[in-house]
Amino acid sequence: MDFAADAYERDMLAFRAAREARYRSEDGWLTLVERIPLEPGANQTPLGTVTVGDHGRIVLDVKPGLELTRLGAGGQVVTGRVEAQVRGPGVPGEPVIFTSGERRFEIVRRGDRLVLRVRDSKAPARVAFTGIPAYPIDAAYRVVAEFARLAAPQDTAVEMSDGDEDVAQLLGVARFALPDQPSRLELQIFTEESSGRLYVPFGDRTNREETYGGGRFLYGKEDGASLVLDFNRACNPPCAFNPLVACPLPPPANRLTVPVRAGERLPRGN
Repeated sequence: MDFAADAYERDMLAFRAAREARYRSEDGWLTLVERIPLEPGANQTPLGTVTVGDHGRIVLDVKPGLELTRLGAGGQVVTGRVEAQVRGPGVPGEPVIFTSGERRFEIVRRGDRLVLRVRDSKAPARVAFTGIPAYPIDAAYRVVAEFARLAAPQDTAVEMSDGDEDVAQLLGVARFALPDQPSRLELQIFTEESSGRLYVPFGDRTNREETYGGGRFLYGKEDGASLVLDFNRACNPPCAFNPLVACPLPPPANRLTVPVRAGERLPRGN
């Protein structure tokens, strides 16, 4: 193995180790044990009554006897009434996160709605996690695609794994070739709302038998009129590990008719 190939493999192994460390963490997706939609008006929750107003404004009347610590607010213990604004696209605000014992409570925005996520550091899924299976690293699956950008991003409806629908910004189309495939392929490229990165949800012929049935995703790195797509970094979405997580599914245009044997495989236990 030459120096460049050796450096590439080290980089990939570090990437995979970081992925597994994230899932082992105390606030990773494996700790999610409950997801409670918050409707406009009063909602009864494990925290107490959460009243949802306009523009992400909430009022929490803490359940009597419950001791909560609010993160991001000096670690202060809160009782009685708490008012906050949940941040989102174009809406300023602070993360609304509380802890109580082993549990962590996050009020987050998804589209124009709010959700209460309940996490437990001792969740069975986290305790049982043994790593993420993956295909052997193959540098041939790091491809440079032609990237045809749209004149302006387009808001596009995206199906979610929980049957709901969200909106993502479609940026353009990437055209590329994969090893041992006779024709060029195309994938639609989106912007990931939370990070601003170029985001590629895709499905392929390995889904269900070798990889997660809901597809995988990766991130692209733009270089002028080109886009680097490294399928060795193709990742399982969080819903592959925990069905309580709602994930975007690949649009029909991103369901490839060829197998992509690179990146992460079907998680153990699925």
